[in-house]
Amino acid sequence: MGIKNKTLLWTSLVGIVVSGGLLVAVGGYLALMVGLSIANGAPIIATLVDIAPPAIFGIGALLVVFGLSAVGLLWSFVQMASLPKSERLATLFDLAESHNSTVRSLGFADLLRPPQPTPEERTEQAIAELKQQYVNDEITEAEFEQKVNQLVGSERIDDTTTPRTRQETIETRQ
Repeated sequence: MGIKNKTLLWTSLVGIVVSGGLLVAVGGYLALMVGLSIANGAPIIATLVDIAPPAIFGIGALLVVFGLSAVGLLWSFVQMASLPKSERLATLFDLAESHNSTVRSLGFADLLRPPQPTPEERTEQAIAELKQQYVNDEITEAEFEQKVNQLVGSERIDDTTTPRTRQETIETRQ
């Protein structure tokens, strides 16, 4: 989780706690004013009319802050969630992000893109494919051993190497 996410998370939590506490305090103040009005025998309507404009403005502002903080908190949790990694979804969001700056600011394409395999992982995958070819009798035992030795003996044989360079490396090892 990045620093940006932590800042949003903590800012949202503080916003919820502060605005929620102030909403409770304002509600308590209004209840106290109505209770005192009843105790003094003053008309409740007159008391409510006197305190309504500032109270409505204050409650409205606190509700907006509370709502925005809740949305920020939920967004922080969505970004922390374990989302499935898919190149198709990442490509779809790349397209959406190229057309809309709001979607671009969300950064979903980067969240959904699967990590690139390391050279070791690519080698392991190639060896697994060779094993499958050997089990299916698509290659002989000698070919299997030769190709495994080429993969293990050279870290340059991978998908990023040009075919000509790869072939030259294989020929020099033979």
